[in-house]
Amino acid sequence: MERNMIPNCPVTKADIMHAEDIFEAKIGALQCKTVRKKLTRVVTTIHELPTEIIEHHSNVTIKADIMYINKIPFVITTSRSIHFYTAELIKNEKSATIATSIKQVIQLYCRRGFNIQSLHGDGQLKHIKNTLRMRQLQ
Repeated sequence: MERNMIPNCPVTKADIMHAEDIFEAKIGALQCKTVRKKLTRVVTTIHELPTEIIEHHSNVTIKADIMYINKIPFVITTSRSIHFYTAELIKNEKSATIATSIKQVIQLYCRRGFNIQSLHGDGQLKHIKNTLRMRQLQ
């Protein structure tokens, strides 16, 4: 009779060995037999923006802030008139990094025909005012 290593436990070493033989994955049998399937391509389309929106909301005011998700910084922006939100991951909180992120958002708006009137942010974004050369940063 085999002695149990754990007192008052009915499972023996032989039971564990039998379970390993039954349930253990046979790595040798799996190697080189799985086929990687080609992933389907994601297709994105850019739709034309209705001219009424650009005509009615051509001048846009943007609000920006830094938000942390699991201690990872993101620059979050929203426009007051059209309520368009953006979120961009930033690698650090240096002025140049934040300014580059906000410049990309401004370019996004400009490519779609909008004119950025002003940018609002809290004290954390105040130091990039000169970098962006915006009329108003509050």
